[in-house]
Amino acid sequence: MQPEVFDKQSEIPASAKVVFAWHERPGAFYRLTPPWVSMKIPGKHVAIANGQISELIIKLGPFAITWKLAYQDYIPNEQFRDVMSSGPFAYWNHLHRVESIGSTKSHMIDHVEYVLPFGKLGRFFGGKWIQQFLLKMFNYRHRILTGDIADMHKYGNFKPLRILITGSSGLIGSALKPYLTAMGHQVICLVRQDSDPQFDRILWDPENNLIDVKYLEHLDAVIHLAGENLNGRRWNKKYKSKIYNSRVKGTNLLASTLKQLKHPPKVLITASAIGFYGNRHGEVVTEESLGGVGFLANLTKDWELETEQVRARGIRLVNLRFGVVLTPAGEALAKMLLPFQMGLGGTVGRGEQSLSWVAIDDVLGAIYHGISCKELDGPVNVVAPEPCTNQKLTKTLGAVLKRPTFFRIPKLILRILYGEVVNETLFVSTSAKPVKLQNTGYEFRFPKLEPALRHILGKEIPGISSNLPNKGE
Repeated sequence: MQPEVFDKQSEIPASAKVVFAWHERPGAFYRLTPPWVSMKIPGKHVAIANGQISELIIKLGPFAITWKLAYQDYIPNEQFRDVMSSGPFAYWNHLHRVESIGSTKSHMIDHVEYVLPFGKLGRFFGGKWIQQFLLKMFNYRHRILTGDIADMHKYGNFKPLRILITGSSGLIGSALKPYLTAMGHQVICLVRQDSDPQFDRILWDPENNLIDVKYLEHLDAVIHLAGENLNGRRWNKKYKSKIYNSRVKGTNLLASTLKQLKHPPKVLITASAIGFYGNRHGEVVTEESLGGVGFLANLTKDWELETEQVRARGIRLVNLRFGVVLTPAGEALAKMLLPFQMGLGGTVGRGEQSLSWVAIDDVLGAIYHGISCKELDGPVNVVAPEPCTNQKLTKTLGAVLKRPTFFRIPKLILRILYGEVVNETLFVSTSAKPVKLQNTGYEFRFPKLEPALRHILGKEIPGISSNLPNKGE
């Protein structure tokens, strides 16, 4: 059967050498995998070279499909090809090619030839769907590539940095590691099990006050993201204590260790949350605003306070107060998707509570800005410039998914089902502004809600070129 053909080409504002090098690094595969696709590499990273075999596992509902690809036609700084030896297609041949159009520009070209399984039957039922799938996937990939390359050039961090991360398996950490490694930086993970210093996995045990100090010298930056999931289960006194200790005690151990090093890092970037401000209905808060009241407000105050001790060693400190992170890979949006896709989405209560949100790609960008921008210091709101109400989020998500949003979920039902946690998450109103990020020159990839949702859900972004950074215009 004659193969089907899919082509995607974009102009990238970087040399072919820079673009090709980005593709060859370990994190590139994960950066290019859209968040709506469940795909992973089961073993170690395989270098792109003729004859090498890369194995992927794709999850489709309850099924896992192994996909083996052989690299061919490798020409450094120009091209490589992956050809399927076994997997979901009858035939797959993907040429990745980078063509120079000057010292500062290049064309990224993806040329795919494929044959669906089951012959004419597969082509009849799946032909249109797979073309649409490839289009949204490669639009996503080229946006990611362009944005990441722009970050590299903006900050000029071409010298590899040694960066330590805690919480590398969490929602943000699992996205941050490939983002940094694709840029060429060395990422070292503090882990609680399966440590292996040879592969940059260093042991720590915050509950027992243990950390392997000898591997922490000569770091450029430390990014502290570890902490118990706030929505992991129904809150009670014991679980709240676990949440508190996982953040405060773990932060104290890390900060006190860093300040005792002979060669401490230049910067410590720690996770925090806009829960610091508490319920501030009708008020706009900035980094200068006072803290609020409640469990999360008190937690974030103590959490941030533990980090202050590193300043005594001249370590620059950045406390990133994250808003609601939008990604289908987890947290709030992941829980909303299924009922919304079924047409059962609706507002929480009256939907008037303000929501300070941020797209996952801007979370990564803000962290990199924190590493690179020496003027950034202290608390920093990591939120999009335009907060929205729960009602607006509901209507916008429904419009993006093309589903109705008629329902309203009463407060009483949610409180009965989930308990105290909903009082400090779903029913809190916080309109936070990213004043420090914007004043230090950070440019959001997704400052507006609808383009952000369309990007992470693989929907068309009207009026936005797929090969240019999205400014939400």
